[in-house]
Amino acid sequence: MSELGYATERQPIPALDLDLQRCTLALAGRGVDLAVHDTGPSPAQMRIEAPLVDWSPGLTSLSGAGGAVVIAHLPQRRWSSAAQPEIAAAIARVFTAGAGALILVTHGPTGELIRLNRPLTNERGPVLMLAPKAWRAFDIAAHAGRNVSLALDAPPSTREAFNLIGRLDRGARRSIVVSTPRSGWGVCAGERGPGVAVFLALARWMRDRFTGHNLVFVSTSSHEFENTGGAAFIESKAPTPDQTALWLHLGAGFAARDWHEAGGRLLPLPSADPQRFLVASSDFVALARAAFAGAPGLEAAYDASAGAAGELATVLAAGYAAAIGMFGAHRFHHTALDDLNCVEPAHTDDVLMRTQRLLEVATI
Repeated sequence: MSELGYATERQPIPALDLDLQRCTLALAGRGVDLAVHDTGPSPAQMRIEAPLVDWSPGLTSLSGAGGAVVIAHLPQRRWSSAAQPEIAAAIARVFTAGAGALILVTHGPTGELIRLNRPLTNERGPVLMLAPKAWRAFDIAAHAGRNVSLALDAPPSTREAFNLIGRLDRGARRSIVVSTPRSGWGVCAGERGPGVAVFLALARWMRDRFTGHNLVFVSTSSHEFENTGGAAFIESKAPTPDQTALWLHLGAGFAARDWHEAGGRLLPLPSADPQRFLVASSDFVALARAAFAGAPGLEAAYDASAGAAGELATVLAAGYAAAIGMFGAHRFHHTALDDLNCVEPAHTDDVLMRTQRLLEVATI
């Protein structure tokens, strides 16, 4: 950004860290490692000896949860956040019933563990996570009702992350803002790679194309803590809504690879995953549909009045009336396997070209 002529700064953002030493569920002489979603208000080191309750929210009743370790099976979905209603309701119900701990099994397209975004504040008790394939391999359901041992040693701490902000101040009356997150769970090649690539390409292209506007580019951190970085930028560093001609948000997974689901396997396809969304303020909807015609998923641009997800929802809620954004959740979204196998550069190039086309014709 500096080489392109932008004045850059780092805005400090709070994030959480865990010194994970141990998180294990032991049953019948065998152990399985768990991921930590939330340690809860309890001490960082804890050990629970309690009955195991195997529960499917919405499908089976929750009984015997008092003091127990509850395993809750989330329905098959491309999960993203613990704030999604089904998950939030399951967490609240389990701890209202007095459970000692909750283990979420994140059933999704891959059988892998799906990490979930969370707020910086803690839940009422420890929330742990288990991959569906691990649950099946250990035949945990067969042990329902029996006593298990849960050992957790994961001291939490606060650490500092940062938003990266680049500004090109031309003394203009209004600004164009371009945003994309820069953090997530793991490598995030399909989730974050296209956004960062288009962000940098637009920084170069818009510098010479939009000479009548100030340009503000922000790559936000702490996205996985319910958009903490995006909210902090809006609060203290962003142009106000009346100073903003357009806010363009480049969200998650809008140019990730699609896969065939075949006999329990996932086979890579050359096409883009259509589970991606394009949202625009009313004035831009028809233009967005024309610019993205033929791009699976993105071709059906939605009016922003119907709502949005992720950081784009934060932008709209803050009163930015002129906004365009895209986001998605590909099959490996929030898993450890969201690596370079999940991207095909041609899809990112296509989105860049279409975004440029849209910006060219938009009245800003």
